[in-house]
Amino acid sequence: MIKSTSETVIIGLGGAGSNILADCLIEWMSIGEVAAVNTDSLGLLKLDVPLRHAIGLDMCGGDGCEGDWLLARQIATRHRDVFKKIIGRHRVVIILAGLGGGTGSGMAPYVATMALGENINCLAAVTMPLKMEGEIRRENAQESLSRLKKLCDNIIVVELDDYFMEYRKATMVEVFENLSKHLMIEIKSNRNFL
Repeated sequence: MIKSTSETVIIGLGGAGSNILADCLIEWMSIGEVAAVNTDSLGLLKLDVPLRHAIGLDMCGGDGCEGDWLLARQIATRHRDVFKKIIGRHRVVIILAGLGGGTGSGMAPYVATMALGENINCLAAVTMPLKMEGEIRRENAQESLSRLKKLCDNIIVVELDDYFMEYRKATMVEVFENLSKHLMIEIKSNRNFL
């Protein structure tokens, strides 16, 4: 892990969370240590994040959970030692995840549960899927968000439909870069929490 005087660790979970982490890596590193965890090994390999964990290769072949949050939770349970090592000695855990798919939706509540069990403060910054992504992803996201609200000390939620409307003239790359910066600003505004 990155050497830091902070007692904070920022964990990017799944494709969205890991990309949010990578987009503003220097800024995240100014807050604390960073780690990306994903079931999509190729997607993880493409990121310039110092600590990356591809997990569940034996259960999903390194291709991600393909929207199966229950599988993601099983993988997280099986790789509890990875998460324990990441969050172990910290005072604050910040979870970055996109909800609605598999990995972020299944692993974010699992990590929050671990943090709660270790008496570690937990903040989650998550995105909710676009309506056009379908009702199943929306239901998965709502289920995961409901669990996170019970487990986290604070949660920041970005509705992608609203966010895309605000940046409708921007390119997709610009939208997601702005989203990463937006989440960074929101988290930094929680200074008393950090």
